[in-house]
Amino acid sequence: MAGSGSAYSSLDRILDILLMFGESQAPLSVQRLSEAFRSSRSSTYRYVQILRKRGLIEETEVPGHFRLGPTVLRLARNFGGDAHLGTLAEPVLQELAAESGESVMLTKRSGTSVRVLASIDSAQIVRVDIEAAHNSPLHVGSFGKLHLAYLDAREVERYLRHPLHAVAPHTVTEPANLRAELEAIRTQGYALSDSEVEAGMRSLSVPVLDGARTMIAVLTLAGPAFRLPIAPLRRHAPRLVAAAAAIARLWSPAPAAAEPSERRARRAARH
Repeated sequence: MAGSGSAYSSLDRILDILLMFGESQAPLSVQRLSEAFRSSRSSTYRYVQILRKRGLIEETEVPGHFRLGPTVLRLARNFGGDAHLGTLAEPVLQELAAESGESVMLTKRSGTSVRVLASIDSAQIVRVDIEAAHNSPLHVGSFGKLHLAYLDAREVERYLRHPLHAVAPHTVTEPANLRAELEAIRTQGYALSDSEVEAGMRSLSVPVLDGARTMIAVLTLAGPAFRLPIAPLRRHAPRLVAAAAAIARLWSPAPAAAEPSERRARRAARH
């Protein structure tokens, strides 16, 4: 029982230290924390390193002094939920829609399907139906496949064991073909689709990545095939990657780490 009590005591102390950072207006040193909790410097340093390892605090420019870290800020952002992300992204979506003349949307995975968090319709008379993307399966469309490509390999295989139904003429339903597409998506950093969601609709999707290169959403540009031949559609990739990075910066103060994807997108757009 003594070991159990000791573990709980350590957890309490770590949480108290974290709360003290939340209440302080200035960085805190190990010495200051040690004095505040009347604990040894070595024990306090150990607790600080546990918090630091998980990104809950970070060291400042002054050695031995710490402040709240990016994980806490990310948790605070997440507290607002997906609706907050959609609201933050709307100005970026509006600018992208105005520049491209096509519809744009931001999606997030929900289990084995996709949800649209925010969207801007094209101002043109002939445009895609964004509603078709709501609750579509992960193997459908550029946005669904991009969400699927960023899942853990075991989750991908688990998904592929279920029947893959077609919802449009070119929906990919063969597991082997889908695996090959997912590998290409991971390599090039974006996904394309042609008549996979609805006939005559094409789309291009890029990931919105946080500083830890974790996908927080997918950004998609979509329009009718007659206005978006495949080669010109690819040339939108760098602009989409830049817009995704802008959304990531709005969502998290950490760098969006989108540079590798942006370079790949620019290279692909030249071919």
